[in-house]
Amino acid sequence: MSKPVFITSDSTCDLTPELLERFNVKTAPLHVLLGEDTYLDGVNFTQEMIFERYAKDKTLPRTAAVSPQEFTDFFTPLVEAGYEVIFLSISSGLSGTYQNAVIAAQDLPGIYPIDTHKLTTGVGDMVIWAGDGSRFGLGKSIPGDTLRLTLDKNADFTGTIDLDLVPPRAGAQLPSVSAETAALNDMRKAREDSIRNAYVATFPDID
Repeated sequence: MSKPVFITSDSTCDLTPELLERFNVKTAPLHVLLGEDTYLDGVNFTQEMIFERYAKDKTLPRTAAVSPQEFTDFFTPLVEAGYEVIFLSISSGLSGTYQNAVIAAQDLPGIYPIDTHKLTTGVGDMVIWAGDGSRFGLGKSIPGDTLRLTLDKNADFTGTIDLDLVPPRAGAQLPSVSAETAALNDMRKAREDSIRNAYVATFPDID
């Protein structure tokens, strides 16, 4: 890549507006459907709306992928500004977003869609690392490099660890959630966000 590179993702990376601004990342919003109402994730839709609507009439949200035309509209200003664009997508196994980005990329130069095979925080971490991995002590690898992953320091460990996370199948009957449970989940999410934001705040500012 000889041109400057712009890192992009979709809204399922779940990065806060502050992190998106800090790492200069743009996101393409997925569509969120709540009953008959349609929203753009992160634009006119927030996670709090999920719990409010569920408490009201037990409606659970559905999502729709970013369309090829929406991707064309999303990528074009960056291409015209002289960037090559890396797009880190929600897993193709969970959404048609990646496939639609590939379709749009066929008509635009310098667009590189990547299927992360991840969702939410997994995508968000990759976006931040791609934006400035040097802050995390990360460097570029080349073909032939060896990555060693140690899961247990005990050399006598002979068991297996299942790292697969399987989402509910489409149309699955999900268990009902009480208002108290939803409120507790909100508190956990807020706590997780505060821990993550406090950690990010320790990164060196190299500007």
